[in-house]
Amino acid sequence: IATWAVRMQPDLITFNEVEKYTGWGNEDQPARYKALLEAKTGRKWYSLFAQEFGAWTSNGKGHQILSTYPLESYDLFDMSWDRVAAQARITVNGRTISVIVTHLDPESQTRRLAQAKESITWGLGIAENRILTGDMNAWPDQSSIAEYRKTYNDSWAVAEAAGKAVSFPGLSPSGATKKGRIDYIFSSKNAANLVVLGSQVYDTRDANGVMPSDHRPVLTTFEVR
Repeated sequence: IATWAVRMQPDLITFNEVEKYTGWGNEDQPARYKALLEAKTGRKWYSLFAQEFGAWTSNGKGHQILSTYPLESYDLFDMSWDRVAAQARITVNGRTISVIVTHLDPESQTRRLAQAKESITWGLGIAENRILTGDMNAWPDQSSIAEYRKTYNDSWAVAEAAGKAVSFPGLSPSGATKKGRIDYIFSSKNAANLVVLGSQVYDTRDANGVMPSDHRPVLTTFEVR
């Protein structure tokens, strides 16, 4: 996963389901990802980990923000049904960028809609320009994504409309990150300094058709004006 991430030459990465001393691997994956990225890029990376069930820095599964820009501040937010969102603030080209990562409920559309509304309301108190990312467990036609689109632009859809969305042959539907498109990079509609240059979903299969994750990665390139 770290090798694929480096190939994309990102300045900022958000991960879901990063494990910190869980029974699956019993390792500090947030620290390992940071170390791997630094070794592979020769650059300093800054990290924020938020354990998914509201215990924040405790062991368990959670979200991670990794940035080549220093994290100037951060905040954490409890949502309903044991879900959280994490936010870190960076400065790029003299502009404030607030990066939010979350992970909506995998089972219930009703819960996803409630969590989407909660994260949107919380985000309104966070400085522009906002980028919101995560595994939303919902295809673009679901109510939770429609709710996000009231406040945020879906960067894949923006790029696709401009003819700048790239996937690979045989991928269906367009931009699918799993069986459908469930992973998103949004930018707030009031983010006056962010312009989508393009978006891409990558084919990470090896020669045997095996992927390093059960999700395909999605990359959006923003110009910060």
